[in-house]
Amino acid sequence: MPWSILNGISFLCYLILYHLIGYRKRIVSENLKRCFPEWDGKQHTQVMKGFYQHFCDMFIEVIKSGSFKSNTVDQYIRFEENQHLNTILQEGNKAILLFGHYHNWEWITQLCGWYFHQQKGKDIIGFFKTMRDQDVQQFMNTLRTQFGGELFSDKHPLSVLKRLKSGKNVILGTVADQTPPGRELMYMLNFLGTPTPFFTGPGWLAAAAQVPVYFGRWSKTARHQYHITLEPIYLPDANSHLTKDEIIQHITQTYATMLESQIREAPEFWLWSHRRWKYVH
Repeated sequence: MPWSILNGISFLCYLILYHLIGYRKRIVSENLKRCFPEWDGKQHTQVMKGFYQHFCDMFIEVIKSGSFKSNTVDQYIRFEENQHLNTILQEGNKAILLFGHYHNWEWITQLCGWYFHQQKGKDIIGFFKTMRDQDVQQFMNTLRTQFGGELFSDKHPLSVLKRLKSGKNVILGTVADQTPPGRELMYMLNFLGTPTPFFTGPGWLAAAAQVPVYFGRWSKTARHQYHITLEPIYLPDANSHLTKDEIIQHITQTYATMLESQIREAPEFWLWSHRRWKYVH
């Protein structure tokens, strides 16, 4: 379908989700009030509507990406060339790329598979969170890796560590702002004005494999079109004085700070319907 029809479907979905059934509206509202208590009612409603409009656009984008061809991916999403990207692309170099649930995170693995694997000859790997519905999980993982790449269950981090330590030209891309289950293997950080648990896994992998870590900062250039700029979080040579625990803390804190700054710039593009603070009272 052309985008003109898909955009009409997206608007219809918005009307249904926001105005008719109020999909997770209470969760979105509570999250926004928690993070931006200084907002008045008009600002609150404006961002809520913007979130649902973008959320519906993202759903349409995910479905549309099933028809992407190798020569069309960079029409919608691309990496901005800079010195950090050039360093990663050098022969033998490895990296961990951290993203958030911001803009269309589902396009990340497709972009990485197309750009790093097909265009640059790198091995791209990632995590997937186990779903209850195995058919949906299979569909999503097939879509995510249609241009190359390999996904590992988030329950098997040692398999990813083995790949990072033993292989060359390996890039791990992951969305790192999920809610850690329970209270194990996490750091509590001040994030968007409230104590928030963060996974320590990315920092642990980077410290164990001595791999540089970069943050993927999104920008929206037009509807359905995005650029991602890589910014350094942890560089082993520059941070060689840090202990393993200090590396983990540094990566987790810096990632949270960068993600928060991105959210504050344009809050409607973050996943507010996620129960990010379900273990925080």
